[in-house]
Amino acid sequence: MIVVKKGNLIEVTGGNRKQQKHATNIAHWCIRQLMPRIKTLDVWIHLKKELDGGVDGYCWEGENNRQHFVEIRKTLEGDDFNTCIMHEMVHVKQQSRNEFQPLLQKMEDEAYEKQEILLKKWNEDILQKILLERRKDAY
Repeated sequence: MIVVKKGNLIEVTGGNRKQQKHATNIAHWCIRQLMPRIKTLDVWIHLKKELDGGVDGYCWEGENNRQHFVEIRKTLEGDDFNTCIMHEMVHVKQQSRNEFQPLLQKMEDEAYEKQEILLKKWNEDILQKILLERRKDAY
């Protein structure tokens, strides 16, 4: 599944169609939250059954700071799936802005902190969307 919004391309492969659509929505949402002015990202997300090292997700930069590759363990569910994508999108932000931090641990700390903040905002946005749809249906 390939979706381009505001110049940013997200391509999701692997997993099922529902997971692909959900991962695409989260990735574009994270770009709006973390990098609203950036309009030139290409992010390829691959949903895989297993990842090397038994981790839940990976992110690495491509040929330049506008190309990014993400792998997510597709067997994650619910908030674990959501926060894993959000965590890796924080790394996309760090790489795209050249926010090099000498210690990888500092980058991981920021990603873990922001994944929880993003999850809370995501859940609030989804709730607002549901409430607006219910109001429309009531009229």
